[in-house]
Amino acid sequence: MSQVTLTQGGNGTVWIDHSLAFRSRERLFIPTEIWQKERNSYYRRLSLPKRAESYLEPLIERAQAGVAAVAKAVVDVSSSCPNRQFPDKRYNFLAYA
Repeated sequence: MSQVTLTQGGNGTVWIDHSLAFRSRERLFIPTEIWQKERNSYYRRLSLPKRAESYLEPLIERAQAGVAAVAKAVVDVSSSCPNRQFPDKRYNFLAYA
C-alpha cells in the first residue's frame, strides 16, 4: 500500500506527492535556481517580453476598443429606436460611450 503525503499551501491548495494533477509545487514549476539562470531563454523561445506590461498593454487597449465599439453600437441602436428597452440593467454600456 502506498503512503499518501499531503501538504497544504497557504491559500488552501493541497499537494499530493504521487498525483500527477496535484503533485508537489516543486515538481509543477521550474525550480527557482534553474529559472534564475535560464529564464531569458524561456522568454525568447515563447517570444514574450520580460515585462508583463509590455505584453498586456496592447491586449488591454484592444479590449477597451472592443468595449467602446459595443457601447457605440448600443448608443446607435438606442438613438435610432427610442422605444427600445434594454431589459438587463446590469450591463450599462452607455457608461463606455
